Amino acid sequence: MACHIRCGVIKYRQVISLRMEYMMKKWRLAAAAALVAAFAMCLFLMLSPGSSSAQPLRLWYISGDCSDKALVSLVSDYNRRGGKRARPVSVQSFEDEAALGAAFETDMPDLLLCSHAKAVQLDSRAVLARFKTDADIWTRDVSGLEGVGEYFFPLGARVTVLLTDTAKCEAAGLPASWDSLEALLDTAQDYAASSGAPLIAADSYAAVFRGALLSLGADFDPAAPDARAEDYVKIYNALAQCAYNGGLSAAESLPGDLPCMLAQSTAVGGGLPSSLSASLAPLPEGGSDMRPAELLGIAVLHNENRNSNAAIAFIDWLCGREWLSKLALDSGLVPVSELDSASDSPLLELYDCGKLSFADTDGGAEREFDAQFRRTIELLN
Repeated sequence: MACHIRCGVIKYRQVISLRMEYMMKKWRLAAAAALVAAFAMCLFLMLSPGSSSAQPLRLWYISGDCSDKALVSLVSDYNRRGGKRARPVSVQSFEDEAALGAAFETDMPDLLLCSHAKAVQLDSRAVLARFKTDADIWTRDVSGLEGVGEYFFPLGARVTVLLTDTAKCEAAGLPASWDSLEALLDTAQDYAASSGAPLIAADSYAAVFRGALLSLGADFDPAAPDARAEDYVKIYNALAQCAYNGGLSAAESLPGDLPCMLAQSTAVGGGLPSSLSASLAPLPEGGSDMRPAELLGIAVLHNENRNSNAAIAFIDWLCGREWLSKLALDSGLVPVSELDSASDSPLLELYDCGKLSFADTDGGAEREFDAQFRRTIELLN
């Protein structure tokens, strides 16, 4: 009898042990499932475009195409105002086109600040995202261009300006401005004759030719300039004569190195030192007020791993107020959208006036023309 009782107790204990072991396994499985579910939820929240902890939208640009300080400030403002549900934006600059191109070989941003010509080229390769915004803020100069408001959102136009060192010009008895390109070149020759130094440098002589010839109603092909065309010969001879008399510099100077410099307007971005003033580059006598311009803006790239709503939210915010015109002026660009406020920038003389010509340019051909003309100046000097 005692033996049967002991056996029953042992079996009971075994049953209880097995049941407890079963319950422990069940509890561990449930805990593991809960952990997996929690991890999945955290991962979803991290990758969700509406989460502030998500990977940011990446905006790439070439340093010098806009003001680094102004762009970073604008993006910081968006990230701060967007709140927890907004996808943050980060910016990364590249030294030049070559560095940007190298980065594209292994990666691709979500947003790209580039020229309109570059955006059209990228669209032909089917790498841009297309969507519509409700914004209708661009001037008549750009509103009808291909892709505007669809995959390219214009910021402003880069033009050629004349930077003048006012102290150096006053010391030499030079005027503060010139009515024509010819008048500027004549002054440069007189200055060289009296001082033995050049008056003018240019960051791109190809841009000087393009602007002068457009004003005269002629085309300019830097890859194959028409040496028999009357207008081309006129501008070439005027610059060559000035170089021969020492008025032009072949060196790639910086603003302020010489009394005058013909430069891209983005050189004004971030503000000028008090010693320099800026005005629109003088045009040839008898020419029109038309000026060549490079349209810069933001293109949205197609990204399969990104919810397009995040990019749309940033673009809508950017176009929803006058952020674009402020960023344009701060970057030395002619605004092409609704103005934020009054400004004394000479670039506003070209705002919505129908005097800008947006043409696709071959950067490689222009750089080669520029290098060749600088060699010509060296020989003439």
